[in-house]
Amino acid sequence: MRSYSKCQVKVIDLGSSCFIHDHLSSYVQSRSYRAPEVILGCKYDYKVDIWSLGCIIAELYTGYVLFQNESVVGLLARVIGIMGPIPEHMAREGKHVSNYFTDEGILYQEAGGVDMHSQNVSESAKRRHRKKMEQEGYSYNMVIPKKTHLKARLNNVDDPLFVDFLSKTLDVDPEKRLSASEALKHPWLTEAKYPDEDE
Repeated sequence: MRSYSKCQVKVIDLGSSCFIHDHLSSYVQSRSYRAPEVILGCKYDYKVDIWSLGCIIAELYTGYVLFQNESVVGLLARVIGIMGPIPEHMAREGKHVSNYFTDEGILYQEAGGVDMHSQNVSESAKRRHRKKMEQEGYSYNMVIPKKTHLKARLNNVDDPLFVDFLSKTLDVDPEKRLSASEALKHPWLTEAKYPDEDE
């Protein structure tokens, strides 16, 4: 915040910004603001920024991180619990899907041991580790996402346009998520009425 009295916000820390035609890294976005397509290793574009925008607006409104988590699996569980399931096309195309979901589509984490969900561990090392774990009888824990609604996470805000705007910026499917130009045309922004406008 630049000024609390004028409610000015300044965007900072563009350290991982890039052009859309640049080589896109698999490690982008702080974890709590990371879009599902990035986590799962799907192709991504500028709509990851729309996802982060939705997370930040929710946090500015409530004062807390929308998708609170202690791990990538925890983040996925929160996203699924609040925003809904991962679309089938993302589950098919994501390079990292098997690190988080069983073949049956169940979210899992290893029961103790090494965090193999780290982006710093190669895919072949993860596959070898999983195979060894299975051969040695190690187990995995199913992670059941706690179902809730976005409105509830927004302290039951009584502004349907606000909830609609956030739900469309936080659509799990990037193909359905608002683009920047669509977001600017959303009624929450274009039809907003502020208490001091009547003065």
